[in-house]
Amino acid sequence: MGFDSLFTMVWLVFGGAAGLFVIKTLVWYLIGQEIIMIDHQQISIARKNDVFFRPRIYDLTEAKRFHVKEEHLEFSFLGQRNDLSLFRNRGSIRFEYGLRTIKFANDMDQAEANHILETLRSSGYLTAANFD
Repeated sequence: MGFDSLFTMVWLVFGGAAGLFVIKTLVWYLIGQEIIMIDHQQISIARKNDVFFRPRIYDLTEAKRFHVKEEHLEFSFLGQRNDLSLFRNRGSIRFEYGLRTIKFANDMDQAEANHILETLRSSGYLTAANFD
């Protein structure tokens, strides 16, 4: 197997993987939905029409410091930003779970996110312990 055929094989594998990533991202942006289910014991975050994302379930007794932080999308031409901020989860509603910060409700306005948290607090799903 020569260098040319090895290079072609590696190029095709990485090109195919990049193409799948782009297709997955486009499908999520076009028809994806984030589904949040909450009861008195747990919160579940799932994504409909997002390949490779499995639902995540968190125990509400361990979820602390629910808060809202709006993070705007910053996209720069000419390569001045070297991170992939376009593909990051910029969830407006956040909470601490162990040593991680869980984010959901991508690109939601701050007023909407505050209203949702206040509704969850007043309905009894989230208690004062979840906001400490």
